[in-house]
Amino acid sequence: MQSVLDCVEPLITSRKEVDLISRKNDEFHNVLRNASHNGYVIHLGENLRSIDNSIRNVVNQIDYKNIQDRHAEHIAILQAVKKRDSELAERLMVQHVREAPVVINQKGSEHK
Repeated sequence: MQSVLDCVEPLITSRKEVDLISRKNDEFHNVLRNASHNGYVIHLGENLRSIDNSIRNVVNQIDYKNIQDRHAEHIAILQAVKKRDSELAERLMVQHVREAPVVINQKGSEHK
């Protein structure tokens, strides 16, 4: 997981290749799901993957700063996982998932 995050940082800094950043984001989510060794989480994540990718692509296109914020969230989640703090990791993941629709709604209303 760390290697995926490390490879994304230069892309974010360069402000290029939003599509590659999105693919690496998907890879991070996939590795995290599989690391859970929880069949339900893995299956649910795979079923929601296309929706997740669509939301991410919209968010990344309308707000580049959001990419930096989401990356920071990934780092915090990974730190919680490394510390084996499952409650913190879960709380951070739930917050992370709930933020995308909020950003889309905010940005959508700004463009009206």
